[in-house]
Amino acid sequence: MRNNLIKKLRSEIPAISADKLKTDIEKFHHQVLRPILKFQNELILETFHAEMKRFKIDFPKLSEDEKQTKIHSTFHTNQKFQMFMLGIVVGLFASEELHFYLGNRGHLKKRILEMLEERVKSQLV
Repeated sequence: MRNNLIKKLRSEIPAISADKLKTDIEKFHHQVLRPILKFQNELILETFHAEMKRFKIDFPKLSEDEKQTKIHSTFHTNQKFQMFMLGIVVGLFASEELHFYLGNRGHLKKRILEMLEERVKSQLV
């Protein structure tokens, strides 16, 4: 029941047809990760802003280069933030998706964090 409800929450992203995706990682990226990130977008941005406030960073007043640098450093040096952001994504996996993630954790963790960073940069810089 949980698996079906979680999958129904996700947005459809028709950009790439499934037959053009060659590897299981590509399929997971486009069929699972992108819809989850789109669904969680507001929460992702709120979490990033809360992190900036926690460190008393007036993010809107930073230059574009400073914003890029701050986003990059936050995603690459703050392990607690990384784990929290991963939780925002992984918490919406169905059971079989979680098993796939656990079997490919090293690669997928890196990919998810890169996708999150790009999503934040594209909207806040």
